[in-house]
Amino acid sequence: MRRRWVSWVALVALTTVVAGCGAATKPSPPAAVATALDQKTADLCDAFDGGTTPAGEKRLQELLAEAPPELREPATVVFGGSGSPQDTQVAERAVTAWFEVRCHPQVALPGAAAADRRFAPPVEVALGDLRLCSAGRWRSGERERRGGVRLYGETSHADPYDGPMLGVVWGSGDHGGDGPKTQVRVRGTEGVAAPITVFQQAILPELGTVIAWREGGLSVGLYGRRWGTDRIGELVALADSLVVVDGGLRFPPTAMPAGHRQVYEGVPQALQFIVPPAGYQVRYRAPDAAIGAMLSVTGSVGSNDDLHAVRFLSVGLNRKIVGGREMVVGEPWRQGGGGPVLATWREPDGVIVRVLGMGPDLAAVEQAAATTRELSRPEWIALVEGGADCPPEPAPPPRPAAPPLPPPSSLPPPARS
Repeated sequence: MRRRWVSWVALVALTTVVAGCGAATKPSPPAAVATALDQKTADLCDAFDGGTTPAGEKRLQELLAEAPPELREPATVVFGGSGSPQDTQVAERAVTAWFEVRCHPQVALPGAAAADRRFAPPVEVALGDLRLCSAGRWRSGERERRGGVRLYGETSHADPYDGPMLGVVWGSGDHGGDGPKTQVRVRGTEGVAAPITVFQQAILPELGTVIAWREGGLSVGLYGRRWGTDRIGELVALADSLVVVDGGLRFPPTAMPAGHRQVYEGVPQALQFIVPPAGYQVRYRAPDAAIGAMLSVTGSVGSNDDLHAVRFLSVGLNRKIVGGREMVVGEPWRQGGGGPVLATWREPDGVIVRVLGMGPDLAAVEQAAATTRELSRPEWIALVEGGADCPPEPAPPPRPAAPPLPPPSSLPPPARS
C-alpha cells in the first residue's frame, strides 16, 4: 500500500502531471479570475510539491485526510490500493488534475507572464488518430543548472548552423555515447573520441565527432559538428587549449579557433528536443500501443539563441513558414522518415513552443503546429481535464555492450597551433 503511494507521488514529481477525467472524481475548475490560493489549498500544493520525501509524504497524507471530497475520495483510492487498475488510473488523473488546476490559478489568464502562457491545439481539434493523454506542468523538463554549453560557428556563415561548428559541453551524463570509441590523451587525462550520439543508440556519422573526458568532477565533451574522424587530432589539440572560467570551459578570446566566433552560451538541455527544457507539456498517443506513435507540445521561455541551439545536434532542421509563423522544422536525425520530427518557434515575449512527433510524419507534425495557438484559461482547463486512457509508453531497448577500445597508437598525429 505504501509502495503504491510512494511510486505514484514519485511519478508525479518526475514526469508530466497527468490530466484528470472521470465522472465521479472530476474536479470543478476554480473561477478564471482567481489568482490567490486560500491557506488550505496553498498547504496542499506545498505538500504535493514535497511529497517525494518521507516527511513530505506524511504531511501530504495528513492534509488529504481533510481535503475536499472531490480530492479526498480519489486520493483514498490511490492511497488505499484497493481499487482496480482502471479505477486507480482514473483516480490518479483526477488527483493530479486537481493539483494542476487549483495550484496554478495564474496560468493562461489574460496578460499572463510568458512562463504562464499556454500554447497547444484546443481540445476540440482532431490530430488524426492521436488521442489526448495529458496536459500540465512538466517538472522533468526544468532546466538543468549544473553544467553549461558554449557553441562556436564559422565566421564565413551568416547562419552559423549552416556550416561546421564546435561546441564544448560540461555537466552530467556521458558524452562518449554508444558508438565505437578511440582512446585519446586529452588535457592530461584519459578520454575517448567517438561519433556523436544524439540519443540512446542513435548515431549519425555525418553529424560529426566528439572528444569526451572527465575534469573537475564533471563530464566534458568537445563536439566537432561536421568534423570527421580524420580530424580527431585537431579536436584533441583544441580541447587542450580550453581554459576554465567560472567553473566552465571556453576557448580564450586570444586563442579562438581560426575563423570561428562564439554564437551561443547556455545550458546543455537547450541542445535537446527529446527531453527539452519546458514548463508544461501536452501529450498525445495513438490508441494502439503496438503503433507507439506519440506527439507532445511543450513550452518554455528563452531567447532566440535558445530556439536555434537545438539545431546543433541535428542534420535535417530548416526554417519554414507553417501556419503563418516562421518555424524551425524537419527531421533532426535523418531525412525520409523513420525518426523524430520537430517543429519549433518563439513568440515575441520569449515563449518557445516545440511540437515533437515520434511516429507521426512531417505533415502530421506541421498540422499540429499550425493548429497550435494560445489558450484561454477555460481552454487550458478543458485540455487538462480532457485526457483519456492511453497505452503505456514503450520501454527503450537495452543498450548493447560497448566495443573494445583501439590502442592510442592508431590516432592521427595531433595538430600543432
